[in-house]
Amino acid sequence: MSIQRRISRRAALAAAAGAFVSAGIARAQNPPLGAVPGVADDRGLDLVPGPDCVRPTVGATEPVDFAPFSLRRAMLRDAITDQLPLRLSGLVLTADCQRVPDAVVDLAHADENGAYDPMGIRYRGHQYTDASGAYRFETIRSGPYSGRTAHIHARVQGPGTVLLTTAIYYPDLTELNAADPSFRSDLTMKLARTADGWEGRFDFVLPLAGVGV
Repeated sequence: MSIQRRISRRAALAAAAGAFVSAGIARAQNPPLGAVPGVADDRGLDLVPGPDCVRPTVGATEPVDFAPFSLRRAMLRDAITDQLPLRLSGLVLTADCQRVPDAVVDLAHADENGAYDPMGIRYRGHQYTDASGAYRFETIRSGPYSGRTAHIHARVQGPGTVLLTTAIYYPDLTELNAADPSFRSDLTMKLARTADGWEGRFDFVLPLAGVGV
């Protein structure tokens, strides 16, 4: 092999390695992390945006327990758990009340005892919104832990929007919520008891491009 061919080959390998690293950095900065994005099949939820769809969802601090990668799945509830299911659904919207298809919704929460999976797999997963901007997960109600009321961590990002990191709270934990300085009443889900579990609703509203929250 000539010297020039060896140099060209080294340059090509270096360029490929640089592209791989750059892709890895971009991948690490954006959810989800491990799946090819695409508009999900119609979930048939027929959800209607609420009156608060002009108000962007406020952000919340991302915990150290929020591992960088997650599985693409809607079922987060363990097959062996004895906890009642929580079916959480909602819309991803922009602050002009437009639906956002192909947005990623990435959730993570503690188990019923307030413990997080150190591997970031249990009670963790993401999915993409359908053409109507809807998502739906089945999980359980998470438990509180030292200094914190029960909550669900969420990361949401639509095509071309900035990443929203926030949290969702339960409205019926009055005392625990009041004692948690991180709690925000505008981040509580709508919650109803059903015959076989719980139905939750929370809409994520993303700021318009170029507009701060």
